[in-house]
Amino acid sequence: MRKNLLRLLALLTLLFALPAMALAADYAVIRGGRLHLREYASSGSRSLGLYDSGTWVELVENAGSGWWSVRTPDGKRGYMAQSYLNLGASAESGTVRYANGGYVNLRSGPSLDYSVLMRVTSGTSVTVVNDSYEWNYIAVPTSGSTVYGYMHDSFIDRGTATATITTKYGGKVNVRSGPGSSYKSVGSLATGTRVTVLLSGNGWSRISGGGLTGYMASSYLSATGSGSGGSGSSGSSGGTGSTSSTTAYVNNPRSTQVLNLRESPSQTARSIGQYRNGTQVKVVSYGSTWCEVYVGTRHGYMMTQYLSFNGTYTPPTYPTTTSVPSYPSATSVPSYPTVTSVPSTPSGSTGPAAGTAGTLAVSAGSGSTLINMYAAHRLLPKRGTVRGGFVYLGKKLRTLSPGGMDMKRWLLMVMLAAALTAGGCAARGTGTDKPALPRPDETPAADAQASPGRAAAELVPDRLDRDAEGVPVLRVYDVKNKQIERLSVEEYLPAVLAGEMAGDWPLEALKAQAILARTFVLQFVTQKTSMYDGADISTDIKEAQAYDAAGVNERIRQAVAQTRGQVLNAGGELPYAWFHAHSGGLTARAKEGLDYEKAEPYYTQCVKGMENDEAPPEAAHWEATFTAAEVLAAARDAGASVSELTGISIGQRGESGRATTLLISGREVSAPAFRLAIGSTKMRSCLIESLRVEDGQVIMSGKGYGHGVGMSQWGAYAMAQAGKTAQEIVLHYFTGVTLDRAWE
Repeated sequence: MRKNLLRLLALLTLLFALPAMALAADYAVIRGGRLHLREYASSGSRSLGLYDSGTWVELVENAGSGWWSVRTPDGKRGYMAQSYLNLGASAESGTVRYANGGYVNLRSGPSLDYSVLMRVTSGTSVTVVNDSYEWNYIAVPTSGSTVYGYMHDSFIDRGTATATITTKYGGKVNVRSGPGSSYKSVGSLATGTRVTVLLSGNGWSRISGGGLTGYMASSYLSATGSGSGGSGSSGSSGGTGSTSSTTAYVNNPRSTQVLNLRESPSQTARSIGQYRNGTQVKVVSYGSTWCEVYVGTRHGYMMTQYLSFNGTYTPPTYPTTTSVPSYPSATSVPSYPTVTSVPSTPSGSTGPAAGTAGTLAVSAGSGSTLINMYAAHRLLPKRGTVRGGFVYLGKKLRTLSPGGMDMKRWLLMVMLAAALTAGGCAARGTGTDKPALPRPDETPAADAQASPGRAAAELVPDRLDRDAEGVPVLRVYDVKNKQIERLSVEEYLPAVLAGEMAGDWPLEALKAQAILARTFVLQFVTQKTSMYDGADISTDIKEAQAYDAAGVNERIRQAVAQTRGQVLNAGGELPYAWFHAHSGGLTARAKEGLDYEKAEPYYTQCVKGMENDEAPPEAAHWEATFTAAEVLAAARDAGASVSELTGISIGQRGESGRATTLLISGREVSAPAFRLAIGSTKMRSCLIESLRVEDGQVIMSGKGYGHGVGMSQWGAYAMAQAGKTAQEIVLHYFTGVTLDRAWE
C-alpha cells in the first residue's frame, strides 16, 4: 500500500512538473558581431547559418564546455559559443540599497502596516523569492539561518537598468513568453509601471516587474537609470521617471479637495490613503502622469496633475464650466403612422414562438412600438485581462426572446417597423468563397440616408422622472442586491461602461462606448418594459448591458461626464447601438452579421474595422474543432433537420466576407444562428477562413470576435490611439447618423 502511494505521488509530481518544464524556455542575445550556428558543439563543425549581433535565440540546454544548444528565430537547431551570447541578468538576486546608507526594514507582510522582522543593512545581498511590483518576498541570509520577509522593491538593486513602461495613450502593455509579438502573453503591465531590464536586443527586452518576468517591446520602455534609483528621464509618457527628491503639495481642484495615495501608478490600484489639499509630500520620482511619493513614512503614487510644485500651497482656483459644442438638431419632423388601437384576439391565441438564440424578436409592451434584441458577444479587455499566463475573455452572451403575444398585434408591429425603416438595402452576398470586398482605402457609401427627424431631446420618454439637472431618472433593478435603485442615466452609465470596456483604455474609446451605452439605454426604456416588476431597466446581462460598479474608475467617470447627454440620432429615431470585440478587418451589415430579419438599417455599413496589432491574438484570430455530434446538434438548433454529417461547406458569404449560410449535409443553415448554437466563444465569428472535415471532426478557423455589426471595440481602441475623437469613432461605424444631445 505504501509503495502504491509513493508511486502515485511520484506520478502526480511528474504531471505537475511537465507543464512547468514546458514553459521554462529562456533566451539569449548574440553579441560581438555575427555568430555561426554550428551543427555540433565545436567551432570546427559545419555552420548551419550566420546570425547578426542583437538576434534573440532560444536556449535549449547547456551543452557544457562553453557551448549552448540553441534554436534560432528561423527554427534551426544547433550550437553557439557561450562567450558570444549575452544571457542577461537574473531577476532572482539583488542588493539592499538605501540612499543614505543605514538600514531597511524587512516586514512580515507586503505593506508598511506589517510588523518589522529585522533591519537589513544597506549593501546586504538578498534573494528575491517572489517578485511583485510593490513588495518583494525575499530571503535574507543571517548567521546560521535565513530570514524570509517583505521589502519594498525600491530598496532592492538588482544591478541592472530600470525602465518605466510608457505608451502614448496610457493603458497596458503585454508581457510575452518570448522576444516577439507572436509569443503568447503571460500578463500585462500598466503604463507607469517601473520594471527591471534584464536583457535587450533587436527591439525586445527581457524585463521583470509587477509580478511578471518576460519580454516586452523595447519601444514601450523609457530608461530611468540603473538599480532602484537611477536618475534618467521618464520619457514622454506617464511613468515615474526622474528621481531627484523634491517637495510638493496636494492641490486637487475638484470639489472633494482630497487626493488618493495609490499602491501603484494606476487609477485602478488600491487607495492606501486620502490626503487633503495642502498636505506636504516628498516626491522621489517624477513622471508626467504619476509621481512616486512619501507622505510621512507611507509610500505610494499620486497623479502629477494634482500636485503643486511651487514651494508653497496655494488654494486651487476652480475652472469655470466651458460651453459644450452644440450638435445639429432636426429641422423638420416627418409624420409617422401611429397605432390608435389594437384589435383584440381570442384568449390563448399567440404570436410566433420565441426564436432561436440570437434571432431578432418582436414583442409588445406598455408604451412600446417595436422591440429588437440581439446576442452580443464581446472580448472585453478589462483590468486583469491577461494575468499569470491565463487569458480571461469577457464572453458575454445576451439573448433575449419575446414572450407570447397575439398574432394581429405582432403583425401590426412588424408592419409599423417596416414603414419606419423603409429604404434600407439588403446585404449583397456573392455565393462564392471569394466575396467582392470593398477596396481597403474606401468606405462604401450608404445606400440610404436618414430623413431629418426629431431631435434627441424629443426621444426621451415622458414617463421618466427628471432630476434637478433635467437628466432622466431610471428605476434600476440591482440583481445582486435584489432591490430597485433610482439612478439618473448619467449615474447609471459608469458601471455599464466598466462592464463593457476596460477602464484603462484610451479616453476617446471609452467616450465612444459611453455614447453607445447611453443610446442603448434610452432605446431600451423607450421600446421595452423590464422583466423586473417596477423597474425601467436592470443590471441583468440577460436583459440589458453588462454592469460592474466595482470597476468604475476616474477615467470612466470622465468619459461619461465628457459625453453627457450625447446619443446617436438616426433621422429622429434611436439606432441599434451594436458593437463587438474585433471585426477581423471589415465590419458587417446587420443582415449579414446578425441574420437581421427586418429591413437593413442604413446606418450599419461594411467599413474598415480599424483594429491594430495591439489587439490580443485571441480576438483577432481563432481556430476551433467540433465533433460531428456537436455540429449536428447545432445545425438542428439552427433550424436544419440533419441526422448524419456527410459534409460541411460555406453556402454564401456577405459583403464583408462573413459566411451568411453554411451547407451541412446538403442542408442550408444560417451561419449566425449556427454560431450561436454551437458556442460563440469557440466559433468566434462567421468570418471563416478555412473549414474542413478531418477524422470525423470539423475544424474551422477565422478572424475577428463577435457578430461584426456596428462598432469594433478594438477598432475604437486603435482609432483613439491614433488621435481620433469619440465623435469620429462612432460616426465611422454608424453611417449617416448624427451625434445629438438629449439633455444638457
